[in-house]
Amino acid sequence: MGFPFTSMLQVMSVVCEGVPVRYPNLKFCVMEAGITWVPFIMHRLDTAYRQYRTELPALEAQPSEYISKWYWGTHELEKLPKKGDLSKLLDLYQGHDTTMWASDWPHLERDLIAGLMYYDLDDEVRAKILGKNAIEFYGITT
Repeated sequence: MGFPFTSMLQVMSVVCEGVPVRYPNLKFCVMEAGITWVPFIMHRLDTAYRQYRTELPALEAQPSEYISKWYWGTHELEKLPKKGDLSKLLDLYQGHDTTMWASDWPHLERDLIAGLMYYDLDDEVRAKILGKNAIEFYGITT
């Protein structure tokens, strides 16, 4: 339960300290923390940025702009209420190109691929989550 919260703190710290400004080509991935919290933290950081701009001198743009460009996350099949919810969630934080599937092996024993197939995703997005995004993240040449 607490892991997503500590992940939010890590992302908040990295963004607010200006790491994406100093290292624009850095790829940053939080694994095994899910992705449902990403739109929330983007919104909260943008609100704080607008209210306390002088407190965040390292940033040249809203925090959500940095997160949508360099944050990569993994999806361990958090059970969302509706089949279309994963696609909507990915839309909220522009995560189609930066979300990777995670098995959480050996912790979970279930049909993990079937869990991802539950969601209404087009074939290209599903292919990205299942492998293409990881190939891009790790710089694997095929």
